Amino acid sequence: MTVPNRPETLPRTTESPAGQPAFLDQISHEIRTPLNAIIGYAEMLQKTALDDRQRHYADNIVKSGLALVDILDGWLVHARDKEGRGIKPAGAATGRAAAMSAPGTEPFRILVIEDSPLIRDLFTDIFSEGHYSVQTAADGASGLECAVTGQPDLIFLDLHLSDSDGWQIARNLRGNPASAHIPLVLMTGQTLAPDSFRPLFDDLLQKPFQLAQLRATVATWQARLASGQGPAGPSLARTVRPFWEAEMGRLLTAIVYTGSLPLTIELGQLLETRGEERNCPPMRDAGRQLLHCATAPDIAGIDAIVSQLTPLLEGHKP
Repeated sequence: MTVPNRPETLPRTTESPAGQPAFLDQISHEIRTPLNAIIGYAEMLQKTALDDRQRHYADNIVKSGLALVDILDGWLVHARDKEGRGIKPAGAATGRAAAMSAPGTEPFRILVIEDSPLIRDLFTDIFSEGHYSVQTAADGASGLECAVTGQPDLIFLDLHLSDSDGWQIARNLRGNPASAHIPLVLMTGQTLAPDSFRPLFDDLLQKPFQLAQLRATVATWQARLASGQGPAGPSLARTVRPFWEAEMGRLLTAIVYTGSLPLTIELGQLLETRGEERNCPPMRDAGRQLLHCATAPDIAGIDAIVSQLTPLLEGHKP
């Protein structure tokens, strides 16, 4: 896939969700992205067979890269204080969990939507070992297509793509029933207020990230998906809302107050049928899960699905 040409001058500024000028955010992002690749590949080099001198060189590259991150963070804090914005850079995650997946019938599928070829290659190299499948896209349009056709388990989306705005790509992913259910991780060197990336995104990976932080993020979502949790509950409600019907609401309300298994089966059948008709896999799958749990019966399983649908009842907003 051809990598779009980078502009010779500074990239155009955009507006953040709060309407703040994004000049500092854009500069921060543009610096952190190549810095991320430097630190990432140096960390990978540390894990190879090196002699003492080579290891010393690799260690110093990592230390110097992290020192540059501290300098950049300090500069941004000073600049933002002068602007009166007062938002400190989000610190890198400290998790050090290993994330090599146990072999299964299907590899864990990761989609990376990122215009930097260095970061795309970094993902591919990091997850070349283990039971993973990595697909990359260099722009928003191809990323949207890959998400719908490839049905990845997890998507990493860069906020500042050369051809499009990451916020809009996220809205497009959430607005498509075929991709709305996929957990979405925001990657950015931009400084964001806590949780300002929600609800469009499910998680945040601050650039420049270290390999252990990336692996920990993937491991966390692997565990959540394996346990059936998926993204936060409102994600299912947000996905099926365009196809929600009054009869579904009536059945769900009755189930919440009575716990009726026959009504649970009826709702499961309706969700499965409408999900097939409307080409909405999450609605179809939720219906099938309800049917399975109701016939088992698995009360805890029913409660888990119902809790994800209750934001659709009157008075709740996903």
